[in-house]
Amino acid sequence: SGRKKPPNDGKMNWKADPQASSLILSSPTFVLTVNRYSGLSKRFLGVPVPKLLLLAGTDRLDKDLTIGQMQGKFQMKVLPAGHAIHEDEPDKFCEALDGFLTRFRIA
Repeated sequence: SGRKKPPNDGKMNWKADPQASSLILSSPTFVLTVNRYSGLSKRFLGVPVPKLLLLAGTDRLDKDLTIGQMQGKFQMKVLPAGHAIHEDEPDKFCEALDGFLTRFRIA
């Protein structure tokens, strides 16, 4: 992971370059860059903030995520969708995100 100074616009930004092997989630206070494949579950579990994992199915949960979910290290929601949950089920995606943000008083 790497830290860079994000734009100070007060919004969350998500960038996924299909040509690259990293995902970037940034806010006015941090930038998290994660290699898609190497240790992603452990990195996700290691971030010391409330976490929500939205899935289309649980068949690909690895050992670290299964144990972390059972230990309550993150909130998990399974939505009936394909690969792009936010595009396939935008209303359910927004409801899940809104509930999470409200629960942890983030928004």
